[in-house]
Amino acid sequence: MSNGTLTQWNRLESRPRKNDFSRTLRAEIRDALWMMTRQWQLGELTAEDTGSPVSAKIFYNSTLLDRLKLGDQDIVELHNDLPLETLVERENIHITTIAGKDFINDISLSTAIRRRLIRYITDAFSTPVKDAILKALRVHPDLQFSVVSDPAGATAFEDVSLIVNSQLHGMHAALASRAFHGGKLYVSLKSGDPLSDYVSNLPPSEKDSLNNLGKQLVAWFDGLFNQTSLDNKAWHPNHLEYQFSTVSPDMSGNAVPLTAEEFTGGRLDWYASDIANDKSEFTQNLRSELNSGENDEVFPAEVAFNGMPHSRWWEMEDGALNFTQVQPNKTDLAKLLFAEFGLLYSNDWYVMPLTLPFGSLTKIERIEIKDTFGQYTITRHYKNHSENENWGLFNLTNAETANKIDSQYLYLPPVAHDLLVSEPVEKVNFIRDEMANMVWGIESLVPDGLGAGGDGNTMAIKIRAYYQNLFPSGENISNNDASITYTLVSEVPENWIPFIPVRIQNGSSQSRQIQLQRAQLPRIVGTLPPMRIEPRTSVLLKEESPYYVFEEEILKSGTIVEMHWQRTRMSDGTNIIWLGRKKTNGRGEGRSTLGYDQLQGNAV
Repeated sequence: MSNGTLTQWNRLESRPRKNDFSRTLRAEIRDALWMMTRQWQLGELTAEDTGSPVSAKIFYNSTLLDRLKLGDQDIVELHNDLPLETLVERENIHITTIAGKDFINDISLSTAIRRRLIRYITDAFSTPVKDAILKALRVHPDLQFSVVSDPAGATAFEDVSLIVNSQLHGMHAALASRAFHGGKLYVSLKSGDPLSDYVSNLPPSEKDSLNNLGKQLVAWFDGLFNQTSLDNKAWHPNHLEYQFSTVSPDMSGNAVPLTAEEFTGGRLDWYASDIANDKSEFTQNLRSELNSGENDEVFPAEVAFNGMPHSRWWEMEDGALNFTQVQPNKTDLAKLLFAEFGLLYSNDWYVMPLTLPFGSLTKIERIEIKDTFGQYTITRHYKNHSENENWGLFNLTNAETANKIDSQYLYLPPVAHDLLVSEPVEKVNFIRDEMANMVWGIESLVPDGLGAGGDGNTMAIKIRAYYQNLFPSGENISNNDASITYTLVSEVPENWIPFIPVRIQNGSSQSRQIQLQRAQLPRIVGTLPPMRIEPRTSVLLKEESPYYVFEEEILKSGTIVEMHWQRTRMSDGTNIIWLGRKKTNGRGEGRSTLGYDQLQGNAV
């Protein structure tokens, strides 16, 4: 029997003999001559380094943006009272037309309009007059909510789309004859109709007061949602992008136009714009008083970033960036330069704060730097040196010279500081279908009439099922002994809108280039007469026929266009809300299973 063993561990650790570390932290140098010799050997005595900057004076010329051009619209003054995203993206709330009547087909907006008008009327009139006015509005035939009288036998598409949307149909049924339709009333008042036309037997004085309340209601709604008096011309439907230009005068009074031809929506920043050489249309009526020559004295600060090595000896680093994990290949020049900058030269770079006005174009003339030795150094823009011809930082490129960087301007556009973006209320996914040799605009999200977006595929299935239940397809099939069935064209979901390739017309002849034209598929169900399947999103519905999309805009991975509500707050506290689009890349190709002249064997 073996004896038991006892294992002991002894940890090696430092055991200071004193509690005072002051002398240790001095880092005393015992041999100063040896230190100087090492500095000489390493070349640190060649005086390549200069003193550190302690102050700097920046001389610059700044000018405010003066003009704005949206697409092909006329040039207008830019007052910088709204974010540039709002001016570029905003579009009107979609107006629906049914049975010759225009109205806002959104029950949430309609409810907001109705509640606001009730508040106005309650504050302006006595209780008997208020009750009479609200009753007249509630029972007026032109302000009623749509309710389908025969849900089991409706054939009109507007009625069917309302029936299959059970939640919206239930809201309409609950509000019918109990409340007036605010969306219908707003469109009527917006067109110039007086509010007193919907109420009878009012004295003239009360009619004037009621009409003033109608104008106040329109002003409130237009102020709540920022819209444009014209259709949004900045959105280029053929490119599925925004196009706009801004212009400001330089110190000599010449126009400096900035053009953005491929803005996809969302956050807007300086790099969306390029310098345009064509100044002919921007030379009129530029305001020279927008120019100003300024100089600011600032204090430079060292560049800092996460994981940056500290220049001080006794200072612990945070370890947020591990340079040992940067493992570049022989051709990874960018990684090598990044590591060299971070390890060797990061404390040689300084930043200088410069406060610029909102919506300005600035050109820095020179910087006078004072160092720790009291000497002054004058530096000019690096673009003044020929060796920096093909390098730039925060520079605007030239839109017409193959992206050559030749601008010395610092562009600070008047954009929103922060945005609150809603979930998409509309979404169209453009995909390529190589088997069918066409492009489909899939309406993934369609307006549900309740202020949000509903699933387009689910809505299409419900509409198709309703028509098939109403008109069973089996009634058209003859009973015979045929062993095959011939199908002219296969079915495609109704939320798939086709875009077919067509040749571009070049004068009297056709070129070899093609573009995509929006087309329509028929809805063929039983004995029901064929109907055209119309788009349901404003992204596709607003464009008049023929509507073309350039082929190069639909990538192989697809293209997605969404519609969002966006909200921001200005510096004075004003809330800005608008409706805008955003274009992003898709998720790949798709297949619609569209086929023509198909034969299918029947079971015997």
